[in-house]
Amino acid sequence: MQRMAHWGVVLGLLAGYASAQSVSLHFDADREFAFRGDVVTWTVYASFTGFDDPTAYIGGFVGDAWVEGSDARVVSFENLMSGAGASPRFVGGHLKGINIFNTALLGTNDPSNPIPIFRVGTEIETFLATNMNAGGTISVLANDDLLTEPTLFAEFTVTSDLVNLPGPGGACVLAVGCGLAGRRRAG
Repeated sequence: MQRMAHWGVVLGLLAGYASAQSVSLHFDADREFAFRGDVVTWTVYASFTGFDDPTAYIGGFVGDAWVEGSDARVVSFENLMSGAGASPRFVGGHLKGINIFNTALLGTNDPSNPIPIFRVGTEIETFLATNMNAGGTISVLANDDLLTEPTLFAEFTVTSDLVNLPGPGGACVLAVGCGLAGRRRAG
């Protein structure tokens, strides 16, 4: 009976340890404002928590990324990891079939945390605020041992910068507002 209680504690601790592991993606925009026809470049950073070995690293990302909040089309992709399984497809505002990785086998394991994993360029087509999102699987390797199996995360947090895309009406209101404020100060 005591042995069963001991295994219950061990399993409980392992479950708690596993639940403390997480990954996230962040889309970092190269600008705060853009207009129709402008290309916004997003650098995507992956990060992880809950892995104690200092040689732990992001192994890869397999999935899709897409524009949210406005109409934009994907116009470029740059893999910032060492390998790729296939080139992703640009389908309107979607980047489909991303398959990128780093690996200790090739000596490209990088324990940087966060680490930039790819860039995507989007050409703005409407005057609205826009951000990015993603879905798929992120792998993390707990250390740089060649035989380490990756921990796969199909659920992860995604955060994104917000790029404001003021329309012509918004720009006019802003210009008139600034003009009135300037006139009041002068008078």
